[in-house]
Amino acid sequence: MIDKKCKLCDKAYKVALYRKESSNFCSHSCRGKSRTGNKNSNWKGGKLKRSDGYSLERIKVSARDESGKKYDLSHRLIMSKHLGRKLLKTEIVHHINGDNSDNRIENLELMNQSYHASLHSKQRVRNSKKQYV
Repeated sequence: MIDKKCKLCDKAYKVALYRKESSNFCSHSCRGKSRTGNKNSNWKGGKLKRSDGYSLERIKVSARDESGKKYDLSHRLIMSKHLGRKLLKTEIVHHINGDNSDNRIENLELMNQSYHASLHSKQRVRNSKKQYV
């Protein structure tokens, strides 16, 4: 057995001689922590795309609210940055051209929930029996 120093926490630990080259961390926990964020081979820059076309961005730990969620919708983050404040939960960011992936500030409009619902209800189509299709 030989003594080694953990690359993450600097804790001293013992390792078998045949593992002296491959062992760099004192525990599985330290090894896992060393592979988070941009150090992970699967890291994609903190951006995700949902199946409905909306994109999500990773939120910095210091900027997270009390819910602790790690990702938020990109268009909400862009509008929040543009206004210089956090958005209220009742505020909706609407894509003017209807393209959920087009997050340019000139394509985003801030509105309340009731106005947003009425806007979309005007766009719905009714059939000959006055039923929504």
